[in-house]
Amino acid sequence: MIRIDRISEDVLAPGRTLGLHRHANAYAALILSGGYEEVGPDGRHLCQAGHMVIHPSFHAHCDAVGERGAMIVNIPLDDQAVDLIGYGVLDIGDVSGFRKVAESFEGRLPDGVLDDFDAVDALNPPGWLTAFLHDILSGMPAGQAARRQGRSLEHAGRVCRTWFGLTPVQLRQEYRLRKAIRSLRHGARPADVAAECGFADQPHLTRALKRMTGLTPRRFAS
Repeated sequence: MIRIDRISEDVLAPGRTLGLHRHANAYAALILSGGYEEVGPDGRHLCQAGHMVIHPSFHAHCDAVGERGAMIVNIPLDDQAVDLIGYGVLDIGDVSGFRKVAESFEGRLPDGVLDDFDAVDALNPPGWLTAFLHDILSGMPAGQAARRQGRSLEHAGRVCRTWFGLTPVQLRQEYRLRKAIRSLRHGARPADVAAECGFADQPHLTRALKRMTGLTPRRFAS
């Protein structure tokens, strides 16, 4: 598990591919030059110079670096604060100026500092995939959701993985776990979180969390 404890620069080689991975803490990637395409449960984004990509802790994503490579600055952020913001790509513009702001607050950005920046929209997936995703996240079995869109489960799974980096079942699990982590951090009881987020019981939630993060529910509440 990757952890970013301080503001640091990183250079990504042209054409490099970073498979599905997670970071143990919330952070932002401020892109100084070049760019990459990022795929995750929030869709596909073209992340370019002047953008800042905000990741909640344990957010799953993969990246394909462009032909110019990329130079980025990683900025650690507060986990609970980013739980409220969620994943997003912002058009910062003056990245050098913003980097100085981040350094002056040692990566702990004050409330409201991001409010004036425009969000960069994700690329638009096929319309049927959006409807398929809605059904999946509503709890419908993947095979039934695919048939509703006139697709085979195999085809729907391949396209889902292309656009979100995860299979339909993994994607549903990812959303449940993200919701569970937010609730646990804000003091909810593990048993209540398990019921609210669609887990069979508290041990099921515990197993899923440990598999994804290595932590138990109580570790998020501490």
